[in-house]
Amino acid sequence: MEKENKAVEETPFVNEEEMIANLLDKAAKAGFSITRELIDYINTTNYDYLVEKGIAEPVAGDDFEGNELIIRKATLKDTFDMVAHEKVSEGYTVLVTACKLPSGAIEVAINNDKLKEKVDYITGAYDKDFRLKTNPKVQIVDFILV
Repeated sequence: MEKENKAVEETPFVNEEEMIANLLDKAAKAGFSITRELIDYINTTNYDYLVEKGIAEPVAGDDFEGNELIIRKATLKDTFDMVAHEKVSEGYTVLVTACKLPSGAIEVAINNDKLKEKVDYITGAYDKDFRLKTNPKVQIVDFILV
């Protein structure tokens, strides 16, 4: 079975970090295996860090040299954890979250005061699926920082 060639969309990048993040995201969504050498080549975070943070898993088996990773698709919580503190420190002033409540209704919350504390709270209070640890029927389904 031949793989279908798909055109890669060109995306303008503000900086190298954004380009690397986009590359890793596209690779993860496509389910590609990324080698340690590629990660080193694009000057992103190191192999051990990716494994430690749960972003990647080492590939095992006879066909592999032991230095390859499979990058898993980032969850919404992963994305929040990776970008929220950075964006707040860069001067973003508003956090908007959409929370699914136990009733099924979506609650939109707008926070524009003490954002660092709010980000810290969300990071600790919600699990990997972005469900509130004290009430898993409450789940953040989207967010934006502006």
